[in-house]
Amino acid sequence: MTSEGKIIYGISNLNSCILPLYFPPPVKIYLHHAIPLSVILSSPDTQEWFYSNYLQICNLPDNEPYPNEYFQFFPHNFSWDGNCFLDVQWWQYDEADTIIDFCRKWIKEGFYLDIDILESELMGKSGNEKNKHTHQCLIFGFDDMEKVLYSINFNDNFEFGIIKYSYHDFINAFRQVVSYLRQTGQYLKEKYSLRILKVNDRKFGIDIVSLKKLLTEYCFSIDSSKDLYYSIFFKRKKAHKHWGINVIHNLIDHIKNVDSNNTELDYRAFHGLWEHKTIMLNRMNYLIEKKIINADDEFIAKYKNMEHLASVVRFRIYKFYLTHNRQNLPIVAELLNEICTKEKSLIEETINRL
Repeated sequence: MTSEGKIIYGISNLNSCILPLYFPPPVKIYLHHAIPLSVILSSPDTQEWFYSNYLQICNLPDNEPYPNEYFQFFPHNFSWDGNCFLDVQWWQYDEADTIIDFCRKWIKEGFYLDIDILESELMGKSGNEKNKHTHQCLIFGFDDMEKVLYSINFNDNFEFGIIKYSYHDFINAFRQVVSYLRQTGQYLKEKYSLRILKVNDRKFGIDIVSLKKLLTEYCFSIDSSKDLYYSIFFKRKKAHKHWGINVIHNLIDHIKNVDSNNTELDYRAFHGLWEHKTIMLNRMNYLIEKKIINADDEFIAKYKNMEHLASVVRFRIYKFYLTHNRQNLPIVAELLNEICTKEKSLIEETINRL
C-alpha cells in the first residue's frame, strides 16, 4: 500500500500458526497506531479507508502537563474506535501459567492479541529498569517447535520490528506485568484486561467529501474534534490543542524552548512529522493511480519535496539528540518554517484539483 510496507501472508500447519501482517505499518510513532494498522492494512480492501482518514494532526503546547503530545495523529485512537474493519474484544485474563495456551487458541481462530507487557522484562534492562512502565505488544503467531510467540514491538535498541519471544520469557513477563499493576494500584478490575482483534471483511470506497473536509481543516488549522462523537480524549483538552499546519508552528516553538533549556526534546514528534509527510505523498500517488485527482509531475514533485524536508528535519533532530550540538536547532526551525509556507499553498492547490 505504501512504499515502505507490504503484506506478509500467514502460514498454518500442525506446529505453527502465523497470521497475515502489514509490515512495517505507515505509522510507528506510537504503538496504539502501529499495532492496529499492522492488522487492518493486512487486508487489501483497507487502502481507501486509510487514505480517506489518516490526515489531520494535533498537539499540545509546551506549557501543558502532557509532554507526550507534541505531535499526534487525529483521532488519537482512530485505528480502534469506530473502525469498521476491526472487531475488538476485551478479555479479562490474568492466568500467567496458561497465557500461552490462551494465545494459541485465539491465533488458531484468526484473532490477534494486543497485550500490555512490562518493558524491562522483554526488551532488556537497558534504559527501562529504573523507569518501568507497561506498553502494548501485538502477538500474531506461534511456533510449538521453537516454542516462541511472534510479536511486533520495539527491541532492545528501540527499533520497531518483528520479534520472537520464548514461551518461558513471555509467561514470566505476563506474570510480572499483572503483579506490577497490582502493586502500583493500576489493577482496577477483577481480572487483567487484554484485547483480541480480527479484521472484518468489508468494503470502503474513497470518501472525497471527507477527504476535502480534512484537507481544509488541516490547511486552515481547524479543530476537527467537534464533528466526531467518539473523540472524547480530544474534547477534554480541545481548548488547548493546536491543529493541522499550526502543529508545525508549535514544533518551531518547541525547538526554541529546547534551545533555551526550557523543556526536553521530544524527538518522536519529528519522526511523526516525517511519517505524516510520507503518508501525504503516498496518498497523492494513490489518488493519481486511481484517476481520482488530475495531477502532473510538477504537482507530485511538491509532495516529494515536503517528504524530503521532513526527512532532513528528522535527521537533524536525531543528530542533535545524539551529539547535543545546538547548531542543528536553528536549522530545524528554518526547515519547519519552510514546510509551513510551502505546504499551505500545496494543500490549497490539492483541494482545488479534487
